[in-house]
Amino acid sequence: NFSTWLSTHVLKSAFVVGTGSFNANTSTGVTAITFATALADANYDVLIMPSAAPGGYLGEWYVTDKATTGFNVTITGTATTAFDYLVIKNQ
Repeated sequence: NFSTWLSTHVLKSAFVVGTGSFNANTSTGVTAITFATALADANYDVLIMPSAAPGGYLGEWYVTDKATTGFNVTITGTATTAFDYLVIKNQ
């Protein structure tokens, strides 16, 4: 799966500052991701990818509200799928 691939191929990079998984929150359309440790700044990119069959209409998905403590993922569809994410520090 995506998380396994990340841990064996990408996570050794000094630019990767976080990874994780979440399930889409279809009641509000927004899922909040909170970092265990705050970053020095919000100058990072987030890659998100479904990690399971959507189980419904997925719609669009995108990252908003990047902060030092986390970010939000908005999903416009009604699917309740799982996602993996990767946070990469911009240099």
